[in-house]
Amino acid sequence: MYTYAATVTRVVDGDTFEADVDVGFYHWCKQRFRLMGYNAPEVHGAETSLGLQASAILSSMLLRKVVIIRTHKGDAFGRWLADVEVDRGDVVEALISGGWGVAWNGKGDRPKFDWTKEYPLR
Repeated sequence: MYTYAATVTRVVDGDTFEADVDVGFYHWCKQRFRLMGYNAPEVHGAETSLGLQASAILSSMLLRKVVIIRTHKGDAFGRWLADVEVDRGDVVEALISGGWGVAWNGKGDRPKFDWTKEYPLR
């Protein structure tokens, strides 16, 4: 696991973003990350409305901000799985407690959103 400072340049969806990462010695690289331990509604298909709102929430939290990223490993889609902190707070913890997604260990089928629950996004 490595720790980096990065500036978020784009939010792809409710659990994926791109950032310019400071890798040290005046070098930067652009990388795509997925939030570790978290699953947001999808921006396509039956979850589109909630997925777009989850993306907007993540954008408001991260876009154009400097964050701390702790990487774990890559996933099948070429993204790095990462824990992310912004303003000294854990992003996944804030998203789950806000009801904008669910915890997920990354194994097996991704958890489905509970459509019977009232979410702040609706």
